[in-house]
Amino acid sequence: MGKEFVPYELALRLKRLGFDEECFGYYDVDSGYSSGYAFCYSDVGSQPEIGCSAPLYQQVFSWLREKNFHVNIDSYHCLGKNKPFGLSIDYLHKSGKWDYVDYRDDEDFKTYEEAQTRAIEIIIEILERNKTE
Repeated sequence: MGKEFVPYELALRLKRLGFDEECFGYYDVDSGYSSGYAFCYSDVGSQPEIGCSAPLYQQVFSWLREKNFHVNIDSYHCLGKNKPFGLSIDYLHKSGKWDYVDYRDDEDFKTYEEAQTRAIEIIIEILERNKTE
């Protein structure tokens, strides 16, 4: 079940970017990963015993779609290249124009989860960069 949750380091970065959705689990900095079935928020101020919420990949991709990022992970792009998964990321501007953000078939994603994690890292980098500009 643990592979369904975004890694702690990414969860922290997402929190700094405003991710504050209800989550099934949370990261407790003192004892490591804890999961529970009670809803909790990533706002440490409201629940100080929680170090950081542990969102599911599905929740993060839904949140990123709300920010107009579209992620495509599949094996189609990598046929004949001996790589299990490829990754492409697009961004939909408010004007309705799609912008090609990134395409990665040069990286070796052995699992779907590796590709998911890398997609989130790339988008976080973009959001962090835009936040400081």
